[in-house]
Amino acid sequence: MAAHSLLIFSLVIYATAFSINLSHADPRTDYVMRMCGKVHVQNVSNYFKYYSNITDYMQDEIYRNKFAFKDVGEPPDRLYVLAQCMDDLTNEECAMCFTQISTLIPSCFPSTGGRVYFDGCFIRAENYSFYREVLGPEDTKRCSGIVNKRQEFSVAVDEVLSQMLLKAPSFRGFASMHETSNGISAYGMASCWKILDRDLCSNCLSEAVASALSCIPSTEARVLNAGCFLRYSDTSFANDSNGGDYSEEEVFSYVTYIMGVGLICVFAIGIGVCVGKLSYRRKIRLKQSKETEDLVLEERVQYMQFKYATLDTATQSFSDSNRLGRGGFGEVFKGTLPDGREIAIKRLYISRKFRVQEIRYEMDIIGRAQHKNLAWKHFQSSTVQEIIDKSMAIEDAEEIQRVVQIGLLCTQESPNLRPTMTEVVQMLRKEGVELPSPSKPPFTDELMELNYLGSFDRHHPSGLST
Repeated sequence: MAAHSLLIFSLVIYATAFSINLSHADPRTDYVMRMCGKVHVQNVSNYFKYYSNITDYMQDEIYRNKFAFKDVGEPPDRLYVLAQCMDDLTNEECAMCFTQISTLIPSCFPSTGGRVYFDGCFIRAENYSFYREVLGPEDTKRCSGIVNKRQEFSVAVDEVLSQMLLKAPSFRGFASMHETSNGISAYGMASCWKILDRDLCSNCLSEAVASALSCIPSTEARVLNAGCFLRYSDTSFANDSNGGDYSEEEVFSYVTYIMGVGLICVFAIGIGVCVGKLSYRRKIRLKQSKETEDLVLEERVQYMQFKYATLDTATQSFSDSNRLGRGGFGEVFKGTLPDGREIAIKRLYISRKFRVQEIRYEMDIIGRAQHKNLAWKHFQSSTVQEIIDKSMAIEDAEEIQRVVQIGLLCTQESPNLRPTMTEVVQMLRKEGVELPSPSKPPFTDELMELNYLGSFDRHHPSGLST
C-alpha cells in the first residue's frame, strides 16, 4: 500500500514538474530611467488622492492583464495613468514589478506627471490623455559603454532588430528574439503599449530600431519612447516562456531527481506530523500574545482619538497657515482644542497602505522612539562621527565622512544633481578627488515631520491625532 502510494505520488510530482518552466523567472525590476514633467498642477493634494485611487484600481487589472490604464478627476488637474509589463513576465512577476514602479511616480509631483521605465515594466502619468502618443520630446536612448566591434555582432543585432520590427506589431505588440552570426549572439525585446493599434506600434518601433542601431557597437542599448520600449544585448535577459524542450539526458536526470524527492517526502510525512503539532501549539501561543499586544496598543491610543469635526475646527479646516510640514504620505497640521491644548494632526494621502492597525503602530512608534543618528543633520553640523557605533574601532573617521557625503550626493532632491554610478565608483576609489557639497535630500521633510510628532507626543501625551 505504501509502495503504491509512493508510485502515485512520484508520478504526480513528475507530471506537475514537467508542466512548469524550469528556468528561473525574473520580474526585472532594474531601474532604467525616470522623466518628470516641468509644469506643476494646481492642487497637489487632490493629485495624490487621484493617484492613490487609480493605483488601487490598477493593482488587480495589472495582475489579470499585465496592462491597465485609468483617469480620475477634473481638468486641469485630471490625472491619466497607464502601466504595462513585458509579456514574458508571469502575472505574479508583473504584479511585483508594478508594486515597485508605482511608488516612483509620486516623487515627480507636484509636476503634472512623468514616465518611469524598469526593464520589466513601465508606468506613465499626465494631466492630459496621452494614450495614443507614440513619440514625444522626452524620448531617449541608453547605450552601453562596453563595445563589441566585431562585424558578426553588428550583423546579429541588425537581424534581431529587423525581426522584432516585423513580428511585434502583429503579435500583441511584443517580440523577444535571438540571433547568432558566426558564433556571436544578440538578444532583443520590443514592446508597444497595448492601447496602440498595429500601425501606431509599427511607427513607434521603427523609430526605436533606428535609435538602437545608432548605439552599435555598444553591447547593450535601450530605447525609451512614449509608446514603446526596445532593448538589445549580447547576453540573454528575457524569461523563457516556452519550456518543454528537454534532451533525453535532462529527462532521465530530472526523473531520477523527482523519484528521490518522492522518497524523502514519504519519510518526511512522519516527521511533519510531529512538527505540525508543535507548530500548532506555538501558533496558539503567538496568537494569544498578539491579542494581548493589540489590547495594550488599543489602550495606548485611546487618548489619541478625536471626532473629525473637532480636528477640523482645531485646524481652521486644515488651513495652509496651520500646516507644519509635508512628507511622502501625508501632511501635518497644528491645531488648538477648545480647552487650549495644542495638538499635531497627520492627514494621510494614501489609505490602502495605512490600515487602522498600521496607523496605530506608526503613532505608537513615533511616540516612543527618536533616532539620534540622522545622515543630513550631522553632516550639516560637521558631527558625522556621532553616527558611528561607539563599539566599533574606526581608524579612518575621514573615510566614513567621505562615504556619508557620497551617499548624500546620491540622494539629493534633484535627480539631475545626483552622480552616475561611474562617478560614484571614481569618488570611492580616488581619495584625492574633492567632493561637491550635497544639497538637501528629499526625505528630510519626512524626518523632520516624524521628529516633530515624536517630540510633541512626549511633551503633550494627549495631543497626537490622525
